[in-house]
Amino acid sequence: MADELERVFDIPYKEVDGNPLTLDLYYTGKPDDHPVLLWFHGGGWRVGHSRQAEEKILWPYAQAGLTVVTVNYRLSGEAAHPAQLEDALDALAWLGRDDHGYRFDTDSVIVGGGSAGGHIAALVAVNHPLYRVAHGETAPWVKGAVALYPVVNPLAYDGAKLAQGAPAEGTFAAAHFEREGQLIQAGRQLLGDQPVHSPSAFLDSYRQLDAGDVPPVLILHGSNDSDVPVAQSLLLYDTLRAQGIDVTLLLFGDADHGSPRFHRDVALAATVAFASQSVRPTPVAHAQN
Repeated sequence: MADELERVFDIPYKEVDGNPLTLDLYYTGKPDDHPVLLWFHGGGWRVGHSRQAEEKILWPYAQAGLTVVTVNYRLSGEAAHPAQLEDALDALAWLGRDDHGYRFDTDSVIVGGGSAGGHIAALVAVNHPLYRVAHGETAPWVKGAVALYPVVNPLAYDGAKLAQGAPAEGTFAAAHFEREGQLIQAGRQLLGDQPVHSPSAFLDSYRQLDAGDVPPVLILHGSNDSDVPVAQSLLLYDTLRAQGIDVTLLLFGDADHGSPRFHRDVALAATVAFASQSVRPTPVAHAQN
């Protein structure tokens, strides 16, 4: 008989201006029985919650053998970037603390997220080594990052493209045009006063790094994504690969944004296999006599 799924909600991991930020746990058995998936929800940085789509997204990961820790971070209406990254890194550090009453396998931590959460997960993977230096080494090393249909660079949508005029109302092109505008506005809100004509704004972190400190990255995206174009994942893939980082891109034909396909069957198996492989200890070579 399979272990029952355990859920623990609203655990505070930090305070900002007297207000707690919380996270939730999903696991079978005990939390330290499994690799940890630190998960960041989507929502364009503007909306969302740690428990959104829990049956579709969070339960399958936990039932497949991961301890899922899903994080509430400050939304862009509350604070601009890099507040979201700061919260995510503080949630990572919380895993390594010994004052909250939970035990985790902190040698087996990966990060993940969908859409805007995928962007946050990728930033955590890149930035956590510097965070450890600045805040002490209690924060676990991140062994891998899973980014589902991530928004990598919303500012890569050049504002001049929108100035060309809107397509006819009711057409597919019109719907796509509207979504591009929404993504630009989300990026503007997240980044504050940064100019929209700044395609490299989100990628600088990836280009100025020591590849040896960055864990493997798994990217999953649907070729028919109507919210976040697959070009965003291709941009991330090409940038990481150019830096010598271990990166894998899985494309799912005809899958739209947030499709259930990303959390079951082939995609779920690929994610769990990636997690297991990423946290596996590196064999130590022994000198021959």
